[in-house]
Amino acid sequence: IAHVAVVPRVNSMGIPTKLLNYLAARCAVVSFKGAADFLKNSNAVHLVEGDDFYNLAEGIIYLLNNHQRVNELRKNGRNIIERYYSWDVI
Repeated sequence: IAHVAVVPRVNSMGIPTKLLNYLAARCAVVSFKGAADFLKNSNAVHLVEGDDFYNLAEGIIYLLNNHQRVNELRKNGRNIIERYYSWDVI
């Protein structure tokens, strides 16, 4: 029932499981680019630059005020999961 899910990790050596779970649950996600760079061209996650938590907060506020963008991210995120990260594909 969350409007926005957050991945507060600045960088990631792999794919954050939390991120995949959020996308599978059709949540709009805000993440630092360093933790979700593999999704940079997917239009499935709202990415913020750097490691400044003020940027992360601005991303959260942006999504809370932009329901159309939230719906777009929810749809695109779920499509990414079904196409590339479902149990059948993995």
